[in-house]
Amino acid sequence: MVPSYDLLRYKSGYYSVWAFYKQLLVYARDGSSSFVQYSVYTNPRTVTLTEQGGELKGAIVVNMQNCYNYTIDETKLPAGVTLSGYTGNSNDILTITAPLNYSGDTITLDKVFVGNTNRASSSFFWLDASASGTQSVVVTAVDSFTPAAYASFTFTSERPNEGYVEIYKTDESTGLPLEGAVFQILDSDNNEVEQLSTNVDGYAISELLEEGIY
Repeated sequence: MVPSYDLLRYKSGYYSVWAFYKQLLVYARDGSSSFVQYSVYTNPRTVTLTEQGGELKGAIVVNMQNCYNYTIDETKLPAGVTLSGYTGNSNDILTITAPLNYSGDTITLDKVFVGNTNRASSSFFWLDASASGTQSVVVTAVDSFTPAAYASFTFTSERPNEGYVEIYKTDESTGLPLEGAVFQILDSDNNEVEQLSTNVDGYAISELLEEGIY
């Protein structure tokens, strides 16, 4: 049986304290109350990175509910991935930067953000026996940041359209494969992108080329 605080009475002049205590009980018993719910979350939950200056980049906003601050668990970041713009406050706009080798991948960073609360405060009481003839109680409050919520987010990126050039070269007079034939691949501005040389089978293949005119 849960005792009812309605059977208790407050000391004269302390009604506001008693009312606050009763409200705390209501919050504690109602687990769905926003008073005791902590969360940290990102917007959007899934961000698409785009190529910018030879890197993949995108941005997310980090928000919190009832958390004092948040931290980033950098051990959860994949190799080469960084987050910049961190202040620890709600509405942080973070820039995600990743190497191009993540193009086409979808990666979830699980519990990379940790929402903290400092509401878990403790007080230590002890009797000071050094004061002769009096009873003296010493109180020391200790505040600490406690992980209360976690957030994950996913980043993805579209693999750019790419292709390659294949060459099969034969001798005009014999019709046999021609080894050592040299070809240039030029971009639309006539800049050399790559030089190819056929092998013993008269075959050559380029590296992957981005979509364009060659």
